Amino acid sequence: MAEHIVKLSERTHEHREQLLEYQSQTDVSTASMGEIATDFTRSQVEEWQITEKSGQGKISAFNRWQMVFEEAGIDTPADLRDRARRANFCEVFNTNLEDGRFQQTYALKRQMELLKEMLTIAQIPKGIINKLMTGVEAIVKSFKIQKTHTTPYSAEQTKLVLSALDEWVADPSKAPSLTKDAGTKHGGTKAIRAPSEASLKRLRALTTISAIANCRISGLKTIKLEDVDLENKELSYHVTKARVFTEECKVRIPDWAIPAIASWVSFLTENRPNATHLCCGDNGNAGVVADSTLTRPLRNMMKHLDIVTTQNAGYHRFRASVASSALKAGEAPSRVAMALNHQDGGQLSTQYGQSATQVASNEVRSHWLDDIRPDIENIPDALTVEVPEWEVLPSDIKLMSNLRAIATGMLSNAFGDDYQRNPDADNPDINPYTDADLQAPAPSLNKCTYENGKLVSRDAVTGTITHEMVTELSQTQPSLVNPQVAGSNPAHGAKLNRVCRLLGLVQFC
Repeated sequence: MAEHIVKLSERTHEHREQLLEYQSQTDVSTASMGEIATDFTRSQVEEWQITEKSGQGKISAFNRWQMVFEEAGIDTPADLRDRARRANFCEVFNTNLEDGRFQQTYALKRQMELLKEMLTIAQIPKGIINKLMTGVEAIVKSFKIQKTHTTPYSAEQTKLVLSALDEWVADPSKAPSLTKDAGTKHGGTKAIRAPSEASLKRLRALTTISAIANCRISGLKTIKLEDVDLENKELSYHVTKARVFTEECKVRIPDWAIPAIASWVSFLTENRPNATHLCCGDNGNAGVVADSTLTRPLRNMMKHLDIVTTQNAGYHRFRASVASSALKAGEAPSRVAMALNHQDGGQLSTQYGQSATQVASNEVRSHWLDDIRPDIENIPDALTVEVPEWEVLPSDIKLMSNLRAIATGMLSNAFGDDYQRNPDADNPDINPYTDADLQAPAPSLNKCTYENGKLVSRDAVTGTITHEMVTELSQTQPSLVNPQVAGSNPAHGAKLNRVCRLLGLVQFC
């Protein structure tokens, strides 16, 4: 953890030095803030300070903020000294957030960080930056945007995906479109095109590897053909260390995963002689394809199988799957973090393992909840009644007999001779479950009690549960012990009358 903090501190210092050097060489008095920030980012890319991909992401964010500045009438950094224009900027941002031009997701936090960086590059005074950012944060807070966590694929969902891929590889005509919207079922309007053999086999192999290796997509793209050792059931991928070095990670391949991987390797060997990586294009390209080319087929497949309904589907969620499963099984967070190549367990518990954290939290709270739970099981004067031990009958007859046995015994104990059998109970047109159907042997002594809102009948000798039913009479338990109280409460009497009619007993009053 300490090493990680030191690295972050070094990066911050490097960025500050680059910024100061740029500001000393650039006149920012006339250009717009978007132009200034974009120019600085391009210089970082040219000098290999950041990657081209990172630079493109930052420039895209700067352009979005520049549109807000322009709409608010802010053309140069000097315009931000006007309090009215700063207020106008906040109003425009609020409108954009409402209209969806800024997504109401946790990714907005990164957009806000880039806004602050954009203002810093433009040499806006720190006091004005703080005032503007305070307004932006207040607007975001008012929308009450919930932080989302990486949702794991369940074991059932993963099995469904892998079995569907096996079926589609065997018969491609059954497969949905993997490169375009998945038909009108999910709102798509583009024509569906059947996937090729290469795209199906690649998708099956990469999905299988992600399920067993749980690597990031960057690691997935590093796997070369020679990194797959099917004979020894092992494959390896590489992760970046200290931004400049790579480290090899070896993964054991289970027997059930070998056919899917071997099929794609064999296809590449026979049909793509120039291919070097598993993530090569299905059109013969030898190099590694873009991330979107790999994730779009997976996303459309997940939509087709009704596993997801949004765009949030990718290989990365398999990492959340292994973290959640391992934490629920009791693995130490440090071991899980090590398996996922994390430097510490912070992100593990807050993002990947969120569902496991919630389960653990409920388990921890359960001890306290047990301590404060009302004592509703040990009700005095538990009813002791005779309940027949019915032999095995069809489920519907047995259920009715159990209900009648418990209620009859309890009402008899509580009210003595104040009730009797309903003459209609033996009429097959009214009550098809007669005593003849039940074939009851001699009754044995059972003890009936209320337990967790249920009527439970236990053998008086062994204590084994013989009958059990959920009932709405739990609140009338004191009335059953004291018939005078029951008779004086109309609500209790109505509940008992309904049970009596259901079980073929005369109403009591």
